Amino acid sequence: MWDHHAYLLLGNRQKWVNQLRSDLPGVEWIPQIIENFGINESRQIRQWQQVGGRYFMLSFQTITPEAQNALLKTLEEPAAGNRLFLITESLVNLLPTLLSRLQILTLNTLTINQPVEIWTKKFLASDYESRLQQITDLLQTETETGNAKSRVLSVVNALEKRFHAECLKIPTLANSPAALESLVTARSYLHDQAALPKLILEHLALTLPLI
Repeated sequence: MWDHHAYLLLGNRQKWVNQLRSDLPGVEWIPQIIENFGINESRQIRQWQQVGGRYFMLSFQTITPEAQNALLKTLEEPAAGNRLFLITESLVNLLPTLLSRLQILTLNTLTINQPVEIWTKKFLASDYESRLQQITDLLQTETETGNAKSRVLSVVNALEKRFHAECLKIPTLANSPAALESLVTARSYLHDQAALPKLILEHLALTLPLI
């Protein structure tokens, strides 16, 4: 599950802390659990991460632009085996450049991880009309729970992961620049507060090849 080098975990901060400690019981954590994450904290993390094999838990309510820019350097040059977990409750005020380097999860992502994998597999194997119906069913359920944006983000992450895996097995897929570009663009659009999840998924339904 936790094979990426950097994550942004959205939702209740204490629940995420408990989840990480439960999932990774043998890990020696370097925690930073504070309200306002600033440039000094980012510089400290950069200094600590020069040693490999470390797990950083950074839980915060707000983070300054200067701190985010400093973290970018850490994310661009991670020491071998390090894992960085940023935990907060909202994407508001987070820089797109920082978001683009993080695997973004919600608390709900963990509980629906297997269903999302099943959904994406079915989605990629379906024709256009079937994909549209799957999108309608998905969004109807998530709108009722008020979780549409975060669920679509987890779906796009899963689609991207699966599509790249299929590209390794099917060389012709690697020559689908429109599909690859659509996945990258979809992820970036979902960080926009005005983004419409339905339109994003419908665009993917049209551009991603049947697998």
